[in-house]
Amino acid sequence: MTLQELLAQYGIKRPSDLALAAQIDRRHAWMIWHGTRRIGHKLALRLYESKGIPIHDLLRAELKAPVDTPKGRPRRKCPDAP
Repeated sequence: MTLQELLAQYGIKRPSDLALAAQIDRRHAWMIWHGTRRIGHKLALRLYESKGIPIHDLLRAELKAPVDTPKGRPRRKCPDAP
């Protein structure tokens, strides 16, 4: 089960909902939602206290793997290359 599926069962359907439930910054909630950050034990405890989500489920939830796209402009092809 992914983290987003788990949170949706408890009424957290957007990163802003996660920010309100966990009492964290929206930017941090966005990073957790999109998989660039993981949920730590303190944040899991806050979600347990506010929404009743079991801590072991939060810590075991799979993150969606972020798509690794190269940053910056694409490389130009060398005109001499075949």
